[in-house]
Amino acid sequence: MTGTSDDLGDFVRLLRSERRRILIDLLHDYQLECCDDVVTTQLRDLGRQVAAIEDDVGSVDVDQASRRSTKNSLHQTHIPLLEEYGIVEYDGRSKEVTTTERTWAFAELIQTFEVGIETSNLDEIRPGGTDD
Repeated sequence: MTGTSDDLGDFVRLLRSERRRILIDLLHDYQLECCDDVVTTQLRDLGRQVAAIEDDVGSVDVDQASRRSTKNSLHQTHIPLLEEYGIVEYDGRSKEVTTTERTWAFAELIQTFEVGIETSNLDEIRPGGTDD
């Protein structure tokens, strides 16, 4: 991404999916826990953790159907897209996901946007809001 409007569109497309945002945030947490930019984890573990967050349950309480569905979605859709943009590296044979420097950068951007949204009153700037 080099700063064009196409890049902004790609960025928005990447982060439009809540599942991808959760995945990036989770990988960033792993980086923080390990005090390392490069962390490798198994797809099945990510599937369980993402499903737990989405289902608002503990990771041991995720049912098998949810875990399998999430893992398949990560494998077929979300991780390949993140890999295409250099946010992760993925070994489809070993089912290992490895963070990159861009994982950290994208996680920080997501957190910045979330804080900005939480601290602004979007109703005031939405069409039909009170912004006169």
